[in-house]
Amino acid sequence: DVNEPRSKSGTSVRLLDLSEGGAALFTEKEFMSGTRHVIELAWEEWRVLRTPAVVSYSRYMEKREGFATGFQFVDTPAPAREQLTQILGDVLKTSGV
Repeated sequence: DVNEPRSKSGTSVRLLDLSEGGAALFTEKEFMSGTRHVIELAWEEWRVLRTPAVVSYSRYMEKREGFATGFQFVDTPAPAREQLTQILGDVLKTSGV
């Protein structure tokens, strides 16, 4: 399901926010602050953004029974930064902003 994709580890993931500096995700599992991960976002069928990220925060959301987790992109390769700029531009175009 596009709205409830699964991570490679099988954890349900929902994108809450995306910017040039990072992403906020809703997940079933807690990620510890300061840990390093690789974020991979598939956009359309042919675009995949892959960048290292560090967990900024992970807060339990009792009503939703999961965690809102902030990831800060770090050491993002130039091609991935360009892709992210294109993705954010596409989002703005389709949202009418």
